[in-house]
Amino acid sequence: MELTTEHYWDCKCEHNYIHYKATHPHCRKCGTLHEDQPNSRLSEVLTVLKKPFVET
Repeated sequence: MELTTEHYWDCKCEHNYIHYKATHPHCRKCGTLHEDQPNSRLSEVLTVLKKPFVET
């Protein structure tokens, strides 16, 4: 079973689907809310955090 983190969530977008709950409670692209979506996988969050930040 993959570990998840309660601080990040996955929206329904194909790319850039990991969001930080404290600052992004909803996705501006697909309109989903973090309450309705699963927590992000910890391994994926760590991979994303290692990449340079690009606002989309």
